[in-house]
Amino acid sequence: MHPRLISIALTLLALLPAAAGAAGVTFSDRAAFQAAIGPHKIYTFDPADGFPLAPAPIQFLGGPFPQVSSNGGPASLDTYGPSPNQALTGRSNNQVDRAAILTIFPAPAQHAIGFDILDLGSPGAESATIVINDGSDRLVVPYHIADNDGNPATPVFFGVIWDMDITGLDVYAENLLCAGPGTCFTPNLIDNLTLAPEPTSLFLLLAAPLPIMRRPRRSATAPG
Repeated sequence: MHPRLISIALTLLALLPAAAGAAGVTFSDRAAFQAAIGPHKIYTFDPADGFPLAPAPIQFLGGPFPQVSSNGGPASLDTYGPSPNQALTGRSNNQVDRAAILTIFPAPAQHAIGFDILDLGSPGAESATIVINDGSDRLVVPYHIADNDGNPATPVFFGVIWDMDITGLDVYAENLLCAGPGTCFTPNLIDNLTLAPEPTSLFLLLAAPLPIMRRPRRSATAPG
């Protein structure tokens, strides 16, 4: 997406009414999300795209950013569905833990993120909780995502275009029927992580001022 179009889109987002401190436009349809964000990068977590065979720890997705984390350390790759499908999930005690909170750290200047939520139970029984951080002091309001067809085998898509750069996103699933106090975590997996601007567009956007910054200065000439 052209930098000017990105600027216009963010301006329009800022003018939209936001509920209880929320500052983004959310999507439940992947096609609509990808059409809105323009050039993007999708991480499938599958071996065919260069990811290690699950189960395996993972932190970097092909460069310094994006990064993924769980419990302060790496996250995990785990198998899901027919082989060789893999997904991203939590990790604790140096092993896969689908009930652990998963954190995604996009690259600087990325403001759109989406993914498929897997193995989410029926509405009223389970939900995925998503918390977006942007480094500001605005009130943080979680998104609670429910399955839209009651079939755990069907992925549920969540996408958001934020009005600021996203510094981190936490996601976990919880059992809504839990009789115990606090949050009862349940299996939590995501797939097809999608980020924008995609790395190539982001590099061009950040590198654009360089020719101006490197313009040689004229040497001063003393009057003759």
